[in-house]
Amino acid sequence: MSQIATQQLSSALSTTATVFQIIFWSGTVTLAFFGYLGARKTLFQPLRTEIFKRQIEELSMILTFFVGKGEAKLRDEFDYNSLMRANIAAMYDAYVLHAFQMERPKEVREYRPDLCPVGMAKIATFSDRFKLMDGHKKEESVEPPPKSDGWIYGGGHVYLSKRYAKQEKKIRRLLESPFLPSSVADAIEGYLKVVRSNAWIVDDVISEAAKEMPAKYPRVEDMEGVQFHWIHNRIISRLHDLEPHAKDIVQMVREYFDADNLLPSKRKASTLPGIISEVRSKRRNYATKI
Repeated sequence: MSQIATQQLSSALSTTATVFQIIFWSGTVTLAFFGYLGARKTLFQPLRTEIFKRQIEELSMILTFFVGKGEAKLRDEFDYNSLMRANIAAMYDAYVLHAFQMERPKEVREYRPDLCPVGMAKIATFSDRFKLMDGHKKEESVEPPPKSDGWIYGGGHVYLSKRYAKQEKKIRRLLESPFLPSSVADAIEGYLKVVRSNAWIVDDVISEAAKEMPAKYPRVEDMEGVQFHWIHNRIISRLHDLEPHAKDIVQMVREYFDADNLLPSKRKASTLPGIISEVRSKRRNYATKI
């Protein structure tokens, strides 16, 4: 065999070996890739199942807070009636102290700490009452009450009842779950913002109504049998509705699971009896032949 033929044969064998190596390694990589995909499904499927189960638990708990509840029920859960009564009473007490230098006993006040343990204050109001000195908050000296014709009620503070604080805490606990979808969490945050906005509306209406106090109660005798309805009704007319936001949350939870598509449609479900009858008929025929 000539040297040229030997070189050609050697080159052909080398090329063939290279081709087989490429085919071998391509097949190996392909098998390894599909094996990885199968292993990944096998390994991560239990984790996905567990996450889905936890999401169902968390979202089911959310539904218990909002499903089937009307506006009256949602407001009652945040105890808005007590919230309004406490803050209106606080304004009345401030006016009586200002105009007549009289005070009610602390143990009968509707906004006492055992009924309203927490509150909200606007930054401007807080800074007006306290000032920073050497890193500590120091209360400013209390000035003598002004004359009755200089009555001003600034507001800027809202007393919150126990039930309000408890309900808000329950809902905020839902937001601590790492399994909660971000869209649902954002909707719940929006709901709580409306709840707090209503609390500030209470303060705004009371502050506006306070301007009418000297005209309504010019004498201490006018305070006997006093009623809060005139302020209460104004507040109610301005509060934002909670029910639409609650319904949005419920709808968002249901759409997240797409529960309607997890079940067979009516058209498919209607064919099931026929299929079952056909199967039973074939079984009977088979039994008869035997």
